[in-house]
Amino acid sequence: MTGIVSHEGREFSAGGGVVDPARGILIGYPRKVAQAAARGARYVLTLWDGSVVTLLAPTGRFTTPGFGGCNNEIWYWRAVYTGRVYSGRNSGPGMLLRMRAGRDAETRDRAAMKHARVRADRSRTR
Repeated sequence: MTGIVSHEGREFSAGGGVVDPARGILIGYPRKVAQAAARGARYVLTLWDGSVVTLLAPTGRFTTPGFGGCNNEIWYWRAVYTGRVYSGRNSGPGMLLRMRAGRDAETRDRAAMKHARVRADRSRTR
C-alpha cells in the first residue's frame, strides 16, 4: 500500500508506508493525535499520505549517547492490527517506523493470564 498525493495536477507516490499482514510487516509514521486519546491511545500509525492504519502504544524509550555529544532517543512501540501484535522501534513520532508481527493477540492474552495465575499461586504458597 503506498500513499498517492496530488499536487498541481500531478500525482506523487512514495513507498513510505507498507501494510502487509501476510508477511507480518507494518511500515508507517507514528503521529500524536488528540482524537485517539478518548479510546486510550495518543498515537496512530499513518501512511505517507496521512491515512490512519492503526492505534499505537509507546511501550518505552531510552536515550543513548550519540556522535559529537548529540544524544539519540529510541522509542519502542506496540500495535494490534488484524488480531496480531506488532512491535518495533524508531527515533520517535514523525520518524519512519518498521513493525514486525509477533504472536497473535489471543495467544498473547492467554499467555498473560496463565502467567498471572502462576504468580498468584506462588504468592499464596509463601
